[in-house]
Parts: sequence; C-alpha cells; structure tokens
Amino acid sequence: MEKIIDFFYLNDNNSQFPKNFNKKSNIYKLYILSSFCYLFIGVLILTVFKNTVPNLKNILFIQGILLIIQSIFTYFADVKSNGKKSNLHIYDRLIAIFNTIFVISNILWLPPVDVGIYIITLITGLLILKKSRDARHNFKFKKYVMYHSLWHLWFPLGLLFWLLYNYFNNINYKNFILLIVFISNSYIISVNGF
Repeated sequence: MEKIIDFFYLNDNNSQFPKNFNKKSNIYKLYILSSFCYLFIGVLILTVFKNTVPNLKNILFIQGILLIIQSIFTYFADVKSNGKKSNLHIYDRLIAIFNTIFVISNILWLPPVDVGIYIITLITGLLILKKSRDARHNFKFKKYVMYHSLWHLWFPLGLLFWLLYNYFNNINYKNFILLIVFISNSYIISVNGF
C-alpha cells in the first residue's frame, strides 16, 4: 500500500515549484489556462453532448460534474498553491486518480472503436504525466510547465474527440476524427521518445 501512496504522491503536500519562476511568461499563462480544460469538457458534457451517448447519459452527467470539480482543485493546487505546502496537492491527485478510473470505466459499455480512443488517450496521457514528473524531479521547470499543461489538456481533448466521434453520424467525419486521434497520439509518442 505504501508503494501505491508513494507512486501517486499521496503523502506529499509540498510543491517543488520555484517561487522565482517567471509567472508572467506566456508558457506560465498557458499553464494557468490548462487548469480549466477539465471545466471546459465538463461543461460540454453537461450541455452540447448530454445526449450523445444515450446508454451513458447518467454516468456522463456525473462525470461532467466531477470534471468541473477537478478543474477547481487543479487550479487551486497547481496555480494558487504553486510553490507552497498545501493539502490541495494531495486532494487534486486523489480526485484526478478517481476521475481517470471513473471515466476509463466507460470502456466497459462501449464498442471497440470507442475503447481504442480511450486506451490510446490514456496511454499517451500517462506518458505525458511521466514526462511532467521527470522534468519536475530534475528541476527543469520550463519543461515541467509545458508537459503538465499538456497533461491537463490531453484527457479532456481525448474525451472531446470521443464525444465528437459519437456526435456525428457521417462516416467521413468519424474517420477524420479517428485520423486526428491516431496522428496526435502518434506524434506525441514519437517526438518524446516513448
């Protein structure tokens, strides 16, 4: 159990982020905005895509709300508590773990193509998280900000592509979305030497 706690940093309420990092830089501003990617996809799930996957309608409603909550915790942990000791870092990680498992559990009720979108997004997202952690541990904070912003973006983007895939009935649109999913994930994997 202790290995799991250590792996997910559930006993670490510190932030290694340097207080003197240039918080007026464009990359840091993007980092701040990335915290709201979960809010964006949560709102889309609750509004535009609320009837897109009828057999998951109630589950997606709950997930939409949880993603909005995730965004709030992410912002307060990664931005407002940046460089400070705070239990918000632990709460953010716990909610992220729960939400990731809960959203990925959708594959139990989905056809193979949908499962493929979920799995490739999950694998790429976790590899991005690893890059983010490696950069943080090596005190390369500019890289950390870049990868952590991408981490905040990746799962919401994967969910958006999955929802769009199910939203459209036209096979050409569906194929185009699958092509985007394949190319974007392949690109991230290949340029990062995974």
